[in-house]
Amino acid sequence: MKDFDIHDIVTESGVKGGAYVEFQIVDKGDRYIHHWQSNSIFLKEALFSLFATCLYNCHPNFNYYGSTKFEGEQLTELIDQFKALKMQFQEINNFDSFCQIVEKNSFITVDNDDLRLPYLLYRLKEYEIKWEGILTSLIKVNQNLINFSETAYQKGKALLVLGV
Repeated sequence: MKDFDIHDIVTESGVKGGAYVEFQIVDKGDRYIHHWQSNSIFLKEALFSLFATCLYNCHPNFNYYGSTKFEGEQLTELIDQFKALKMQFQEINNFDSFCQIVEKNSFITVDNDDLRLPYLLYRLKEYEIKWEGILTSLIKVNQNLINFSETAYQKGKALLVLGV
């Protein structure tokens, strides 16, 4: 079994194309979209699916495949959602509870022997013996999203999420 590498599912800079979701800090009035910015955070789609529920809960018009801007109350709600997910991660104490949280929060599914499993869970089943390291990495990614979102809020800016 190959070692798990968090870079299989997350890249924080240097991306210029592919199935990534991009998080940018932008001016609230900015109407132009500049994709693939070096100061953005990029998540591969499989990982993003775990955080997407947070975005859907905060923005009635969240566009998974397009762009969505979070500002003001929506941005503070998003930060709260990210923090709540982090708390769920921190309560995980075994592989089964890890799988339950992933399954509960992920909404992209794949067919596997006639079962519908969240894609990330399907992929991570390969790494069962390394679940604790994966969880640690997911908590770090989650904290980076919290910090990035809080930075946007503190600067009086918006968080732009560019879908897959």
